[in-house]
Amino acid sequence: MNELLNTDQLNLLVRALRQKSFHFIIVGYDHPDIYTEMSVWLHEHLPDRQIRQLSVSGKSFQEIRNLLIEADHDVVIIPDFDWFFKADNAGICVAFNQHRDFFARRKMTLLCFIQSLNFRLLPLKMPDLWSLRSLELEFTQFQQAESGVSASELGEIRKLYAEHPDNLLFKHELAVSYSKLGDNYFFVGNIDYALTLYEQSDKLMKELHKDFPDNLFFKYGVATSCEKLGDTHAKLAHNDTALSYFEQSTQVRKELHEMSPNDISLQNGLAISYEKLGQIHSDLGNPDKAFLFCEHSARLSGSIE
Repeated sequence: MNELLNTDQLNLLVRALRQKSFHFIIVGYDHPDIYTEMSVWLHEHLPDRQIRQLSVSGKSFQEIRNLLIEADHDVVIIPDFDWFFKADNAGICVAFNQHRDFFARRKMTLLCFIQSLNFRLLPLKMPDLWSLRSLELEFTQFQQAESGVSASELGEIRKLYAEHPDNLLFKHELAVSYSKLGDNYFFVGNIDYALTLYEQSDKLMKELHKDFPDNLFFKYGVATSCEKLGDTHAKLAHNDTALSYFEQSTQVRKELHEMSPNDISLQNGLAISYEKLGQIHSDLGNPDKAFLFCEHSARLSGSIE
């Protein structure tokens, strides 16, 4: 198996596909072999579901829709989902986005491959369908460093948000971009600048969540931003501050998990949060609390009964 295919992520994907309640799964990639190898892996490890491929390039929306109606309960792999984002395909892109409920009502799962550089276009080009997404995975050659955006791309998004301050998608995209650029700087060791970028992301995410408390994506964004701030402060040995952010992240992830107890990704996210709390309590010299949170993490991840 290609070293780019993370087994943990693949196992998470298979568990999600077995549930049939995951309708729209996004796979980001930057290596041409990812699609082929993942397709083979899924056929081997998911014998209980029919898997079919749908290449959308060059097809009309009606052709695509008819093929999806035939799919019924199947897993439909779309290897060239980026095709929708080309300028000449704006009409088909809009039509596909507007059929969010069409996909939500069916048992099929769309497994959509998007090149990492085009990842940020999805919430802008297909906001309705983007809101339906149930799982995001990323398989990139430099997974930690390349999952982010460049400083120039961040500048473009900041400009868009400045021109359209009431556009929630641009605000959310700006928050995500700060976070991803922070990942790049964290990866190369510029922890102080990563912290500044994460703080900007956290501020925007919390503003969005405050204004729209029922929006689960904004809530999830707060959990992620707090967790990254916790990781960064822990890296800087600011353990008390790191603990505060890990506690915030864990509380939000706990609320999300309680709202959707069957969502594997949310369950795993909470398990990771408990694990981080256990580690920081260990660093702070609180062994009893460290053991308790590590035990919570192990139960959620299925390591112990």
